[in-house]
Amino acid sequence: MGRAEADTVCLEETRVKITPEEANEGDYIHANWVKMDNRETWIATQAPTDATIVDFWRMCWEHEVVNIVQLCRLVENGKNKCAAYWPDEPGLFQNHGRFFVNNKKKEKQEGFTAMTIELLPDGCSNSRIIRLIQMPDWPDHGVPTSRRGVLRFLRALEKHGDELNKGQTVMHCSAGVGRTGTIMLIHWIKTACMANESVDPFEMFKKVRDQRACSVQTEQQFLFIFATCLEWVDARFAELPQLPNFKTTLSALTGAATSGNATA
Repeated sequence: MGRAEADTVCLEETRVKITPEEANEGDYIHANWVKMDNRETWIATQAPTDATIVDFWRMCWEHEVVNIVQLCRLVENGKNKCAAYWPDEPGLFQNHGRFFVNNKKKEKQEGFTAMTIELLPDGCSNSRIIRLIQMPDWPDHGVPTSRRGVLRFLRALEKHGDELNKGQTVMHCSAGVGRTGTIMLIHWIKTACMANESVDPFEMFKKVRDQRACSVQTEQQFLFIFATCLEWVDARFAELPQLPNFKTTLSALTGAATSGNATA
């Protein structure tokens, strides 16, 4: 078991634990539970490496994962960022330790790819179906070119979660903090708005960081959260009387992050 990013701390208080398969193994995997107040709890983790693929799939099996969100490429800027832990085409399969991983379906959507993965451990007659959703066109330490693309991506993820109404979601980029934290915060703000709850993005940001260290790595990512949520609010609640003032305040806060990308 290992860590892909040695400079990223895995907080012990919220660390996800896995069952050791050998007497000399521990329960460690670089992953944390991130609870969004009284709603769902997600797992934020580093991208699997060749050395941690088996641990990754064991975590998915033991914690009843039904969604995996991948926000990175295998190689970025000439550096290996993620192992190919899934078979890339329907009909192909991989074996990782005692886990059989089978690609049953692949759908390409605008800006992302969704796969239906079957996960089956040795000695078990019942497999689990997991949806792997990939949005790889997101630069490390940066933001996507399209806010609407991120919102479409989240709609696809949320729709699948609603259909199953059970199981966990695992989210990772390379280190599992920057891009991962950005998506988690956008989703949390959206769902809180839909539930007519008060929204304090700064407090939400602190709560996420208290559970997954270093979540949201750059100012650009933080401003992107505001800009994306503004675009969602503008599209969904255009008739709200307070919206113009809200948009003016938020636009002043985000500055360049809300310009030049409104129709991206």
